[in-house]
Amino acid sequence: MRIKSDGVDVKHILLACLMLLPASGALGATSGSLPMDANGNYGIGTTAPASKLDLVGVGTTSATSNLILRNANKSAIVTVLDNGNVGIGTTGPRAPLNTYAPPTSGFVRQIMVGGTGNYPSLDLGTYADYDGYISTYGNDLRILAGRGITTENHNIHFFTAFNGGAAENNERMIIQYNGNVGIGTAAPVAMLHVGVGVKSGTADLSSNSALIKGNLEVDGKIYGDGTGITGITGTISGLSAGYLPKASSGTTLANSSIYDNGTNVGVGVASPGAKLEVNGNLLVGGTGDTWFTGNVGIGSTAPVARLQVAGDIKLSGVVLQNSGDLAEKIPLSRKARDAALRPGPGDVVVIAPDGGMAMAAEAASVMVAGVVSSKPAHVLRDDLPDAVAVALSGIVPCKVTDQNGMIVPGDLLVSSGKTGRAMKAGPGPVPGTVIGKALKAQAAPDDVIDMVVMLR
Repeated sequence: MRIKSDGVDVKHILLACLMLLPASGALGATSGSLPMDANGNYGIGTTAPASKLDLVGVGTTSATSNLILRNANKSAIVTVLDNGNVGIGTTGPRAPLNTYAPPTSGFVRQIMVGGTGNYPSLDLGTYADYDGYISTYGNDLRILAGRGITTENHNIHFFTAFNGGAAENNERMIIQYNGNVGIGTAAPVAMLHVGVGVKSGTADLSSNSALIKGNLEVDGKIYGDGTGITGITGTISGLSAGYLPKASSGTTLANSSIYDNGTNVGVGVASPGAKLEVNGNLLVGGTGDTWFTGNVGIGSTAPVARLQVAGDIKLSGVVLQNSGDLAEKIPLSRKARDAALRPGPGDVVVIAPDGGMAMAAEAASVMVAGVVSSKPAHVLRDDLPDAVAVALSGIVPCKVTDQNGMIVPGDLLVSSGKTGRAMKAGPGPVPGTVIGKALKAQAAPDDVIDMVVMLR
């Protein structure tokens, strides 16, 4: 980078050069005085000064000048070599200092310190095709790498050194001509690229992307654009596909016991066969309600009722139900399996000769079994085919007739001669004929009334 200044303090340079002169030796024709030629030029170490002040050094290196201040167009404008370099417009010095003023095209100031108002208090460099500069402007600091030409790009590089190593071998950061910033890489492929390398074919490196090859620690929040954070690919150490992650410590993630295969969720199971499958204990507590809109199976994977339990049930409270009788399914007799003869809810049934149920058709039959339940609260032996649920206890609707008079509450009921109907029992009914006691009065010759099941 070339450095330019609009001026130089000549007095201090002269003083420094005079101090370098030997204690003895001619300054000119007369010791102790500076000779002046006919042109008004002064010489130090020479009797033929080539400028207003011409100092000739005594060095023996290839850089032999020792201060040349010229112009009025004899050019040079400060040189000082042998080999304290200096330069300023140079002829030769490649350091220390060495400024140069190229053909003016835009900003050309080199080394200007100090300024007033919003004007520069620091300027280094020039503004030409191959140069760069550092400048202050107003409240800003500007760093420019080259003005730019069509055949070249200009970048800004940052280096450090450690353990005695050369700084130029340790590039730490680069700002490229296209605006990409690389930290730890000399070839950034995104607006911010941290670390070395790119995983081929996976990164969406658009103009507003950041690529980080390595660990990222965030002490704060990460915000998306309002549409969510998407496109996360690759692997996260310690996690397996499908498992919801959990924080195993303040800084690391691990698999939880919750598995999501995209359709079903398992807790303690990696292959859930339902929307939610739990392997282990399940506690549903709190003050809110829990409800299910489909069938529930306990010990069953294909429940056919609102609640199907394969196993024992233990209750410590009260079971509350709207229906009110206990029934047991008993197979039908062969004859009663005919649709026209099949007993229905409220019908009185007897034990047929083949042991199955059939509708009663004999008054006060000792083979009577009871009444077919209309809406039992509990049904025993529900797995039996071709069977009817006969009420064993509780209250059940019963079909009745007035064959032995109109029934009033409290009357004992027995089978009648009318198929499937009960009638009021006469005095001293035969044991084994009574099926229950009426709770309501009969309102019509053929009616249905509530009866308390009471077999005796």
